[in-house]
Amino acid sequence: MLIIYALFTQQSISKLFAAGLMPGFLTAVSYAVLIYFLVKKNPSFAPKVRSLEEGKKKRNSALGVLPILVISSVVLGGLYSGSFTPTEAAAAGALVTLITGYSLKQYTSNKIIGAFRETASVTAMLFLVNIGALFYSRILALTGLPTEVAVALTELNMSPIFILIGVMFLMFILGMIMVPIAIYALTLPVVMPVLIELGYDPIWFGIIALKLTEIGAITPPVGLNVFAIKGVIPKKYNVSMSEVYKGCMPFLALDLVLLVLFVAFPGLVLWLPNIIWQ
Repeated sequence: MLIIYALFTQQSISKLFAAGLMPGFLTAVSYAVLIYFLVKKNPSFAPKVRSLEEGKKKRNSALGVLPILVISSVVLGGLYSGSFTPTEAAAAGALVTLITGYSLKQYTSNKIIGAFRETASVTAMLFLVNIGALFYSRILALTGLPTEVAVALTELNMSPIFILIGVMFLMFILGMIMVPIAIYALTLPVVMPVLIELGYDPIWFGIIALKLTEIGAITPPVGLNVFAIKGVIPKKYNVSMSEVYKGCMPFLALDLVLLVLFVAFPGLVLWLPNIIWQ
């Protein structure tokens, strides 16, 4: 989604990835702490290993994450060190994935052909979205709507933070009922000139926008990701939609706290890009 945001706003993909590192790390640590306390309060959330065989399965599942860490290190390490451009990093990631899959004997010719087909399908979809977004942006530019909106809002005797909160609230509501790509295509061509005119950093807002759409996707009464989670839970567990919503609530509350933290302290988002590209 950061790449899609970069396409819509003409921002640096590398800077967006760097900006997302600290918020992502803080979110992961916060989730881990929350899970610890939830399990401590209710041990049934994480049952203890009851047999040696079950323990081996859990250990093997954990070790299965290592190839993903290797691939991520190559892609992000190449980007942050300046060894790769974003396009080259994607190619390097695909090559390392292919080598890793063969070394672990996970790939067959049918799987590789299927991956090529899926890649072509996703790429075609993204190009169509990007083309549509470019046309949409050009039309808006010809009408002068973003400029007029920016001028009208900046002429109001209103603090920029209230305008930012209004934009965030809009993206939050849309996040409950729309996929992020559609939200970006609908809102960014209009709101981005306004936010830049008000002095907000577009790299910082990219992380805020991503966080908003993630929060909206698990928020009642819709929350598209909640429906996706419900759809992949095996029926034998008999988990209701209300139980899934209930399980999301602690994480939703934590995400809102983190969002306020990132808005109040933009340096948490921008410190790494500023260090790398100072």
